[in-house]
Amino acid sequence: MRPGFIVYYKLPCDQRRLQACRYRCSPRELGFSSRSLSVRARHEEAPSAREQLGKPWLRSQDKGSASVPRVPFRPLRDQRMYKYPVSVVIPLYNESEALVALLRALYEALETESAPEQYRGQVEVVLVDDGSTDGTTALLRNILRDEYNAPAGGRLLLPSHLVGVFFRRNYGQTAALAAGFDAAQGEVVVTMDGDLQQEPQDIFPLLEKLKQASLDVVSGWRRQRRDDPIRTWLSQVANALIRTATGVHEVNDLGCSLKAYRADILSDIQLFGQMHRFIPVLAKIEGARLGQMEVRHRPRRYGASKYGLGRTFRVICDLVLLHYLTRQATRPMHWFGTIALVLGAIAVVLALLPNALIMPLLGMIAGVSNLSRNPLGRLVSRTALLVLSASVTLTALIFLGLGIVAEIAVRAWYAQEAAPAGRRPLYRIREHLERHQQQRAVSSFGFRTT
Repeated sequence: MRPGFIVYYKLPCDQRRLQACRYRCSPRELGFSSRSLSVRARHEEAPSAREQLGKPWLRSQDKGSASVPRVPFRPLRDQRMYKYPVSVVIPLYNESEALVALLRALYEALETESAPEQYRGQVEVVLVDDGSTDGTTALLRNILRDEYNAPAGGRLLLPSHLVGVFFRRNYGQTAALAAGFDAAQGEVVVTMDGDLQQEPQDIFPLLEKLKQASLDVVSGWRRQRRDDPIRTWLSQVANALIRTATGVHEVNDLGCSLKAYRADILSDIQLFGQMHRFIPVLAKIEGARLGQMEVRHRPRRYGASKYGLGRTFRVICDLVLLHYLTRQATRPMHWFGTIALVLGAIAVVLALLPNALIMPLLGMIAGVSNLSRNPLGRLVSRTALLVLSASVTLTALIFLGLGIVAEIAVRAWYAQEAAPAGRRPLYRIREHLERHQQQRAVSSFGFRTT
């Protein structure tokens, strides 16, 4: 095994255990039992836990106690100490055809003379394999272990700092991005797809705008998009609906995966479901300053798109939740209570309507003339109106109950923010590989680096 080449394998799922492995310290020092940890790892030139955490790994000798100092859990991206100026996070799912070409393009963009001097050789690349089934997992593992056999006469040049995270199964793009954010050690995190429809050279203009304009998030804008017209039109409609529903007008192309984030903003965002396309909106909720710039877009050369028309309908369904998160997340009772109040008012009006107004309308709907002169017709119409009024009242009560439940859930969520360890993990990691050629980092965004 080469110096500086660190391999983690059979990592448990919990993020705290991954953090324990990265800190090279005891899992008990991070607040959980070592019995639940089953890790086999080899670390070379690894700093001690004292150096990483600043706390001695000493057992208390008072009355024979076996307690140890407990360190509050923090996600990996919330370390406040950054090893690299930039981390590039790329989720992969069945990208075996494009993987080698992707790594070559990243090397050309990040390691050669075309890269700005302050970033050359100092960018971390995090590849997250989202349970691929086409050979991407084996190919990436061989590349990280220097076991890849390039074609005759060829040589695969890799970025200096390459990290691979392997999921146990397919969890989706949101979980893949969350794992990449947790593993990234850069003060700025850039995301992009692995299908090479985006130019890696556009990473540095994003970084410059992030720095010069003092922004927290810069999103790419595929103004000259190279997809089929129907897909492009549906994307434009979805983006317009999202901007209207959320009030976030700084970004025109939320579907563009080429984005740059400051790591401290990502540490405040909790990803769930299929919210990867709405990360700028979630960042805006946390007070982030957003911006955008035009980026290049290539025609697809490798594989097929993982998304169909069904994604557009899922986006529309997510708009209701997104509107709630951006406008009413901290006061759900106001939202549900307003709906219940309106429905209750409609029920009262229906119950108090006089027969003189009801009979002509019901007779016209039923196609029966002189309905008001028939005693049975008057009884049926009044009964139907009372049933309708009762149904609307019941619906109003349901919305009122939903408001109470949502209010309790929000309060419980805020109460448990200090103890995220009890939550179900968003993803489970099978393997974590790192390949480093040099250990040096230069800060250009005002943060501390190691």
